Amino acid sequence: GEAVTFTWDTLANLGATSTGNARLRILADDALSTSGYRQSSNFTVDNLAPGVPSGPLFSSVTTSTLTFSWSASTGTPTLYLVSSTAASASTTIQLSYGITGLTPNTQYTFQVKAQDTYSNTSTFSTASSTYTNADIPTGVTATSNGTTSLVVTWGSASNGTGTVYELYNVTNSSVVVTTTAVTYTVTGLTASTAYQFKVRAQYLGDSSQYSVYSSTSTA
Repeated sequence: GEAVTFTWDTLANLGATSTGNARLRILADDALSTSGYRQSSNFTVDNLAPGVPSGPLFSSVTTSTLTFSWSASTGTPTLYLVSSTAASASTTIQLSYGITGLTPNTQYTFQVKAQDTYSNTSTFSTASSTYTNADIPTGVTATSNGTTSLVVTWGSASNGTGTVYELYNVTNSSVVVTTTAVTYTVTGLTASTAYQFKVRAQYLGDSSQYSVYSSTSTA
């Protein structure tokens, strides 16, 4: 006899919430005769997807790293699939996912779904977003721009677009300006006077927080 192979769509025949053991009964029939039923051994049918992972949250956030975690799904998940704006989709058997190499002061969005042994997959959790921390501005310099003016410049330290920088006059103990630029002309200074300046970056995720001040520049 010839071997015959056929497929059976358990999802279409049993529905998306079916799970349990099953057996197939097969009847061969042609124009001349009909065989008796042949019955398969037991096999498992599982069309039931795990529940959607809940309670996504972020921890251990730095200027370039963070950890995304969630609560276990209902059902019998065997792995979790993490999608984000930070990296390519990843899988893990853990209830958390750590990522490195991120850009300072930048928003990232994550979501996760669960999958079981039979590749039944939940829908994605609600997308959750957070910002990495702002990094310390670098290379602050102050250059003379006439007798009563100085041009102060600094490096962005790769902070994300839209980062606000606070320029501080150490000599006068006062904030000069907040700006998204990385250079500023300070005017109204006293001639023949030494001035010191430092800069810090504001967190885009929380405007009440700032990075540590940069080192001080003297001119």
